[in-house]
Amino acid sequence: RQFNSATVVDEEAVEACLKQIATALLQADVNVKIVATLRSNVKKRLELEDGSGINRRKLIQRLVFEELTGALSPESRKPFKPKKGYPNIVMFVGL
Repeated sequence: RQFNSATVVDEEAVEACLKQIATALLQADVNVKIVATLRSNVKKRLELEDGSGINRRKLIQRLVFEELTGALSPESRKPFKPKKGYPNIVMFVGL
């Protein structure tokens, strides 16, 4: 919330945004290591892509989205496919 209302997106605003995201993930029982990895990856990628001329606010939003989707769908696992003849339990979670 504060990130969208900030007039200047500096390091302090980025830290506050990442802290809010990390707090929300930890309250949702996400593993601490995954949250720490997400924060460090966003910071690293922000440093690498910061000078590319893109709006910094949009860049941070895109980086957070990409890191969250990467954490939820790792490449090392195959996507779930229901098996015929077996009970398939799927839990749908909404925010």
